[in-house]
Amino acid sequence: MRCLEHLVRMGKKGKVFTSPSLSSTDSSPPREMIDDPSLDHLKHIPIFFFSGSDNAVFTPEATDISYTILRGKFDEGQYERDVFSGFGHLDCWMGEKAADVIWPRVKQHMVKVCSV
Repeated sequence: MRCLEHLVRMGKKGKVFTSPSLSSTDSSPPREMIDDPSLDHLKHIPIFFFSGSDNAVFTPEATDISYTILRGKFDEGQYERDVFSGFGHLDCWMGEKAADVIWPRVKQHMVKVCSV
């Protein structure tokens, strides 16, 4: 959400600028994100977070934050995360190698979830 909020701020200002929260070296999630009661509805939903390593829109660090928060708050076994080397933003779904590299991993997660 920080990325989207930053895009909105840039749109309102009419120029591109660096977001302090995106350029920070501290990648730990803010306490208010961890304690957010709205996360409770995700408690029993197994989620597979994935990103391309070259994704400049939604960075691998963003999926790591979400993954880490949910693993820390709920059951560690129901969340999975992968970063696919050499893939960009939409490459994970539409890239030349997506069907060979990423889709089988997504299918693996779906089969695991549906067999429970």
